[in-house]
Amino acid sequence: MADEQPETAETLGKVFDDWLIMAPTHEFEEFIAKAPQELSTMPMEFLRDHKARVDARLAAEPVKTVFMSDPHEIRVRYWHEISERFGAEINWRSGKSAEVGGHSVRSTRGDDPEVAKRRSIVKTNRTKKAEELCKLFDFNNVCLPRDWEDGFAVKSWVDAYNNPKLKHSILSLISRDKKATPKP
Repeated sequence: MADEQPETAETLGKVFDDWLIMAPTHEFEEFIAKAPQELSTMPMEFLRDHKARVDARLAAEPVKTVFMSDPHEIRVRYWHEISERFGAEINWRSGKSAEVGGHSVRSTRGDDPEVAKRRSIVKTNRTKKAEELCKLFDFNNVCLPRDWEDGFAVKSWVDAYNNPKLKHSILSLISRDKKATPKP
């Protein structure tokens, strides 16, 4: 009889990655329906890791226009919903509301889920140029820093990138994100 190995975070993450790729749609629907109860018992580190995994998977998807009946696009829509469920639980536990005035509440430091989401996108797309990363940030609904929205009247990462006063800030931010995340 073989010795059973204990489940590690890495093993659980790999199982989750495989599930994202292979699960039938009814399992996604069941997960989304039960997420508030199921996720409430999971450790915060587990939630953040799995949210980052879904966000990385979403960031790797090419931006394309397709019919919504495409089975892969349906799966991608479920991934968005799963990411939102993880994000809502993380925000709730952090004492933040999931949405305030249509924008996620963000801190400037610490364990900010928006920073984690942005860094996971940068990590999985290291070779992309800043403008392409900004498009991915917009596609994945990564929130802008509040002072950019208020002070520069930008509504998207691409708008911010095209703003001469913010372009350098974005380049610096992406550079810091690349340094903060180890290469895959």
